[in-house]
Amino acid sequence: MITAAADGSALSNPGPTGWAWYIDDDRWAAGGWDHGTNNMGELMAVLDLLRQTAQLDEPLHVLCDYQYAINCI
Repeated sequence: MITAAADGSALSNPGPTGWAWYIDDDRWAAGGWDHGTNNMGELMAVLDLLRQTAQLDEPLHVLCDYQYAINCI
């Protein structure tokens, strides 16, 4: 099983927004925008994680603190 962490945030919602996911030192990604919302950052972290791991045959366990994303998954 692959365990990954995903998170996002925005300053002055809306404002500068960032997102990231992490599996290990070789498998991670991060990004952001000059202007966005907390929702955008949180959801993009999970969306990009799912896109980047879709081809793997192992189950994926996603850790995040955003209830909307958790309930959607």
